[in-house]
Amino acid sequence: KQWYQRRVAITAGRMTRIAMTTRTTIAARVAMTIATMMTMTMTIYATQIAITTNTINATKNAITKKATNAPRIAITTRTMNATEIAMVIATRIATRIAITTRTTYVMKIATTGVSTILRK
Repeated sequence: KQWYQRRVAITAGRMTRIAMTTRTTIAARVAMTIATMMTMTMTIYATQIAITTNTINATKNAITKKATNAPRIAITTRTMNATEIAMVIATRIATRIAITTRTTYVMKIATTGVSTILRK
């Protein structure tokens, strides 16, 4: 009976050792898989956050550039148009003045010529 009891105890010890080792290996595998899944999810979240921040910053920069460039373009176009209009008006006035002065000179010359002819 003692021999049988020892044999049973040895087998029970071996079984418990095998069970303990298998449990520890299974627990380690589960922990490793959980850790890898957590790292994967963390990297995915980090990449998503980086992409969203990059897109937000890009849109902000584009909006600010447009907001600054649009008034500059508007101001330059307004100044160019105003100068063109002023130049056109100035040329028209100059041509009118030139025409009126020429006509007055021609009229003066004609009147003087007529008067000289009449005097003669």
